Amino acid sequence: MCCSTAGSQQSLTILAQVARGEDVKSLIAEAEETRSTAEERQRSAHAKALDPVAGAAAASAAKLETDNLRFEVERLSAALEALHTAHAEAKARELDRLRHAAYDKAKAERDALTAEVCNLFPQIEKQLTDLMKRIAPSMTQPWPTSTGSCPPERTGSRASMRLLVDAQPGC
Repeated sequence: MCCSTAGSQQSLTILAQVARGEDVKSLIAEAEETRSTAEERQRSAHAKALDPVAGAAAASAAKLETDNLRFEVERLSAALEALHTAHAEAKARELDRLRHAAYDKAKAERDALTAEVCNLFPQIEKQLTDLMKRIAPSMTQPWPTSTGSCPPERTGSRASMRLLVDAQPGC
């Protein structure tokens, strides 16, 4: 009966900020059970207070118990509302943690790939530059045609490069 004790709203606020969803769900179940028991006890005390056979002192004590139990039920209902809110907030925090973890993982992977590209690119750029320097002289060589020169539609660096690529199987 954790919730039948005088817990403050501040305690519920702190709970809402730190508890896991499953922990709060467990507290909700306990509070609902406690409230149900208090409601049963309230009905029983109310019946005793109204019993015409009971003496005045017993009826008065039962009435006081009924009032106290009604107040306890109201407090438990208020606590349950706060617990349901805390549960929703805890679930939202858990989802946020999962989203942040997924984001951090994706960002780390992206950063690692970016670093890899940054490390590889200068080498690839140098290799391509060296390759282009070796290709350039071959572009001035005449192509084997009937006239012994490069066809006019196949001149220029892009067209020359396309000829080289077209001549390679699998390109």
